[in-house]
Amino acid sequence: VATIGVPTAACAADSPDAVSADLSEVVVTARRVEERLQDVPMSITVLSQRDLTDYNISSAGDLAAYVPALSVSNQFGSDASSFVIRGFSQDIGTSPTVGTYFGDVVAPRGGFGGATIHAGEGAGPGSLFDLENVEVLKGPQGTLFGRNTTGGAILLVPQKPTSKFEGYLEASGGDYDMERVQGAINIPISDGLRIRAGFDQQTRNGYITNLSDIGPKTFNDVSYIAGRLSVVANPTPNLENYTIASYTNSNNNGTDTQIVACNAALALGGFACGQLAQEGARRGPYTVDNSVPNATSHIRQWQVINTTTWNSSDAVTFKNIASVSGIRVINDGGLFGDNFQLPTPFGSLPFRFTAEDTPPDTPLSSQGSISEEPRLTGRALDGKLDWQAGLYYEYSYPIGTSGSSGPNQIACSDFQNLRCLDVLGTPGNLVGNVGRRYGKISYRDYGVYAQDTFAITTNWKLTTGIRYSYDVTSANTFRYAFYFPTSNFPPATGTPLRRCESGVTTADCQISDRQKSDAPTGLVNLQYSFNEDLLSYAQYARGYRQGGILSTGPIDNETYQPEHLNAYEIGLKATIKGPVSGFVNAAVFYNDFTSQQIQGTFVSTVDPSVPVNAGILNAGKSRIYGFDLDSSLMLTSFLRLATAYTYLDSKLVKITPQQPNGIYNVFGPNEPQGSELTFSPHHKLSITPTVLLPVDRQLGKMSVGVNYLYTGRQLVFDTGPYAYLPTTHLLNLNANWESVYSLPLDLEFFMTNVTNLHYPNYVDNFLELFGFTAQSFGPPRMYGGRVRYHF
Repeated sequence: VATIGVPTAACAADSPDAVSADLSEVVVTARRVEERLQDVPMSITVLSQRDLTDYNISSAGDLAAYVPALSVSNQFGSDASSFVIRGFSQDIGTSPTVGTYFGDVVAPRGGFGGATIHAGEGAGPGSLFDLENVEVLKGPQGTLFGRNTTGGAILLVPQKPTSKFEGYLEASGGDYDMERVQGAINIPISDGLRIRAGFDQQTRNGYITNLSDIGPKTFNDVSYIAGRLSVVANPTPNLENYTIASYTNSNNNGTDTQIVACNAALALGGFACGQLAQEGARRGPYTVDNSVPNATSHIRQWQVINTTTWNSSDAVTFKNIASVSGIRVINDGGLFGDNFQLPTPFGSLPFRFTAEDTPPDTPLSSQGSISEEPRLTGRALDGKLDWQAGLYYEYSYPIGTSGSSGPNQIACSDFQNLRCLDVLGTPGNLVGNVGRRYGKISYRDYGVYAQDTFAITTNWKLTTGIRYSYDVTSANTFRYAFYFPTSNFPPATGTPLRRCESGVTTADCQISDRQKSDAPTGLVNLQYSFNEDLLSYAQYARGYRQGGILSTGPIDNETYQPEHLNAYEIGLKATIKGPVSGFVNAAVFYNDFTSQQIQGTFVSTVDPSVPVNAGILNAGKSRIYGFDLDSSLMLTSFLRLATAYTYLDSKLVKITPQQPNGIYNVFGPNEPQGSELTFSPHHKLSITPTVLLPVDRQLGKMSVGVNYLYTGRQLVFDTGPYAYLPTTHLLNLNANWESVYSLPLDLEFFMTNVTNLHYPNYVDNFLELFGFTAQSFGPPRMYGGRVRYHF
């Protein structure tokens, strides 16, 4: 399925026929070569930079409103959103099922422990500016993009330097003190040298109010700055060197959740009910009760990409894509909205169920990456055969030591500095502790691939591809638990007792893991063109997601095996010309995957001091089928209607009973057998009408657009009334005035969540396990304006 966002066509459409003309000019790189969008036999959605601007898409989470097959997991806030396509999601510590690529290079890995889902591997803050387009590829990309793209791939294509002197400067403002300034300038130095530089900076107050006097006053704020420099050099007519250097620094308060239900029959449920009662009338739709004094989210990332292209002849082109990058993450904050209070002889003290923090002077993740991909493309057999082949190497390595720290069922005035009291234990039976994990992790990924498209006849084409991937993950982790045999609060003093975590048997508390996995993947695609405006195709693809290591996971259960996927798809892509013009595209798909990596809760009934932990086992077998429909139609000379719909039916067919290793002897999967998969709503519908106002061209071009998004309920965690996110109806709008009075000036007004719907976008459902449930919530109504000067 292929979609063009509405404003893309609007820029070129003064008449119905212009929509079709614009479609024919849209070029994508979904198969690693430039092709006309409607000629590519696969499911694709394309959003231009103008679409991103008009609909105020500034973060990864915003993309899902306009791509129904796409969902986003917001467990760790918008800075660390992970993508979900057609039911394929990412759990803590696993590789993503949706690969995110910028400038043909996969996003750098997040690194240590569960940090791979906190940052890295996605479209982080400051990614969505000065782009040519965003291409969302649905379904496994088993040949050309290889690494773990069982769900699909998202390609961020930056604006490339051109031979024209041009640029823009844009300023935005809105409620919650939102301020955003961005701009770019393109300078052709000579015929053989072109430069483009751009920046993006945004701040916005948080929309979540903190009820406690601990930590920041608000959460879910925005504060980042990003810069990019691109240089294209052509030493000879057949040789091009293209370099992109980018930098992003995001520093905000992070996110927290709100406790929404409690079960007093369970011990922690009593704490949760007490917290709810204490909050009382102060509670509101967007409030939390934070317990972490140093709550923060800090991401710093840089990357340099160099692409050298040599057209050695009319039949063969050599391209080498190399990159180097670094990412550093600090993420301190509460996980489940708990600010439990415990009466003690020293007064009321925070009772810590758990939290996530970094040890003093230690980042959560500090990781570097290099990649190298030499490729050959060409044509043969009098133009009937298009082929490409390449090698792939990626090395993600630690930059120093990373770490995480968290309290476990203990009262602490300052757990970072180990000022805690074990109120549940006795000197002979210590229970509460502060866990600290320090470690390093590295990934080496190798691949070799080839793909060709053969024109059997004028109407029939056959594409075949194969890839072999070999992946190695290595980790060394020191896992400590600090216990408190005496009171460590003034006026009493005491020295914490450092031990190895329960179950760690090495003398130095170190665990070393190594995980290897490999698999062949590929595809077979047969397409038939009825004419230049109607294309059909059928495809089989084999997908693979590597095994790995959750180095902060349950002892003796840190590693997991790869999972495999068989995917089938039939599609139709039609371009319509005439009084009503545009396109209508549809696809049906079926996915069957085995050895599924299932996240669950690991519990020890052997040792009560062992903290509950989340981990991964290869215990699942699932099937997914569905239907995609995308259309953009110019109904009249002034009305365009874009519609996108996805029906998804997913089922976790079987969970094979698993007996965990070692001290953890109980495993409970987050999704019960027979349930649908997480973040997989049965129905998701996006309707976007745009009215082009009939004003004199000397005044400029005016349009008003409305987006309605329906999302069915989505399973997130376990069973019961709080296992699902409810059905939502969201409304967004924008009004544009381009080329105001024929000046190089554009004005725009935008509003998101017009009805100010209060809706959860993530849930931690521990009601039956620990006695409480916590939720995070999507943003309320927000509005603002934008002015853009272009030259």
